[in-house]
Amino acid sequence: MAIKKLTVLPESGNAKIFERISDKQVMTYFKQLTGSKLPKPIAKKFKVGDNKFEYVVIYKIKTDKGYFTLRNKSASNLSDGSKPRWTIDVSKKIAGTGRKGTEEIKFK
Repeated sequence: MAIKKLTVLPESGNAKIFERISDKQVMTYFKQLTGSKLPKPIAKKFKVGDNKFEYVVIYKIKTDKGYFTLRNKSASNLSDGSKPRWTIDVSKKIAGTGRKGTEEIKFK
């Protein structure tokens, strides 16, 4: 199943933000980015604010290019004050935007 063409929301800041994408489409996009099947999810504590932690569902894949992570929590708010439903972390090295750190793709 191919995902429809995604359009970045204006004023999305450093992260690319998309809306009106189903959970299934987010997972399909993640599988297409990584070229892998979706691994078993991992539950992990995640910082979502100042001294506030929640459990997050994480899917992590290591490819020959580096790590990709799909998670259902985010510490940061979107420009409208809401939180993204899903975030994909991609190594800056893979994204071609630097040597260290990650780029985020967020789904509203």
